[in-house]
Amino acid sequence: MVFEESDGSPLRIVRDLLPPWARDHELSCIGAVGDSMEPEIRAGDVLVVATTYTEAVEGQLVVVHTDDGLVVKRHQRTRDGGWEFVSTNPKYPPRRATGEDRLVGRVAWHGTRSAARGEGAEA
Repeated sequence: MVFEESDGSPLRIVRDLLPPWARDHELSCIGAVGDSMEPEIRAGDVLVVATTYTEAVEGQLVVVHTDDGLVVKRHQRTRDGGWEFVSTNPKYPPRRATGEDRLVGRVAWHGTRSAARGEGAEA
């Protein structure tokens, strides 16, 4: 899933939605575009990214800067010990990580703007 930079409008997120390891001064928000992570993440969802978590961790949702721009994928080990980025939507094949890819951070939370404000139960 490819992302656009925020338009700069403020977004307040209910702190209880975030895991304990997500520290306020290390977080950035980006908006989702596309369908490669559906149904887990939908176009228009907000992602809160912990930018200090840039180490590869099996199974984590990460934001990666690739030659295609920013993408969110699940980080997964390959059989030969390398890494690949996996979409939730099965119509998109896994993409092998390259030396040019740079982990931007780990996804601490994702959901709709209304859920971020604590409105409703959707997350």
